[in-house]
Amino acid sequence: MTCLFMKFLRCYLTFMLILLQASGCVDNPVADEANCVLRVCADPNNLPFSNQAGQGFENRLAELLGQTLGEKVEYTWWAQRRGFLRESLNAGRCDVVMGLPSKDDKALTTHPYYGSSYVLVYRTDRDYGIHSIDDAKLKHLRIGVHLIGNNNPPPAIALARRGMTDNVGPDGWLFCQK
Repeated sequence: MTCLFMKFLRCYLTFMLILLQASGCVDNPVADEANCVLRVCADPNNLPFSNQAGQGFENRLAELLGQTLGEKVEYTWWAQRRGFLRESLNAGRCDVVMGLPSKDDKALTTHPYYGSSYVLVYRTDRDYGIHSIDDAKLKHLRIGVHLIGNNNPPPAIALARRGMTDNVGPDGWLFCQK
């Protein structure tokens, strides 16, 4: 991990420790065990972020936060689709969601601790030679985009802005000839 990420993570966890110190679980031998639980809402099948086996990096962050707070981590599993926040965090089923878009107006978020991007992926034996989302070759291919619920992800929006909607579909389509 990068030094900058580790510095941010330390600051973030320190802030959370101060913010949640009122829970009374850290260094408190008489704390009620039932109150010493960090309730996390997460997607049960969303690697590399989270899964029920605890293999995602958001699972690891939740465990680290729980250790820092002296709290046991318990999960409520809910697929991150339309209604995720409404049915999980906002319904009181958890205290925290480890990963959300930084500008999500439905929850109070921290500063982002990582950024991600999208890439075009195709089999090398097809040799499409596509280097940009503006490549005219894309208009003649069926394009698969990872879709979740009824929300359009950024790649679908970018393709639509370029007039490519008839040849875009769910990710099982990935770069097939029309």
